[in-house]
Amino acid sequence: MRELCTIIGVGPGLGRALALRFSQEYDVAMIARSPGKLNEYQMDMPNTYSHPCDVSNFEEFRYRLRKIHEGRMSNVLIYNAATMGKSSIDMRAEDAVDHYKVGVLGALVAVQESPMKEGSILLTGGNFAEEPDPAYVSLSLAKAGLHTLAQMLAKQLPRIHVATVTIGGRIELGTERDPHALARVYWALHKETTSWTREIYK
Repeated sequence: MRELCTIIGVGPGLGRALALRFSQEYDVAMIARSPGKLNEYQMDMPNTYSHPCDVSNFEEFRYRLRKIHEGRMSNVLIYNAATMGKSSIDMRAEDAVDHYKVGVLGALVAVQESPMKEGSILLTGGNFAEEPDPAYVSLSLAKAGLHTLAQMLAKQLPRIHVATVTIGGRIELGTERDPHALARVYWALHKETTSWTREIYK
């Protein structure tokens, strides 16, 4: 049986590129909100499996993760979920909480419900963690929280390679942040065997 990679946040850009790259050597469980898109990806990419789920609904998310891990463990866990788009300091606090659930607390739930003895936990970070933008309030808060969570997980899980890929701009085909090139960065991080890199900027 092939080892398992679980990817949370599989959309048409980086998420799909990650699934394509890791499915070359792993079974890939893909989690995202849209069942239609996930089913398309599953049809296009061998060794990928669609698991539609709203990660901000923690009860549903926990159930989905437990089903994925029945009888097996993840060797790779990739958290790529976030609520994108602009938001100002005048945004509703309730909306900020919803975005934080997706961007940070979902990652915590994913780690709690994904049994691992070794392997990698790879998180998609952003420059807003260190350079918050008042035009992207909720995303800045979420990326700062995710960065902090990554540091705590690295201390708590010494046998697992916890790393953040901090992305400093728009992901777009044919650019310096081409999704397939970025997917190769995640793959290279996972394959590190000594002197683990904890964060890489792209």
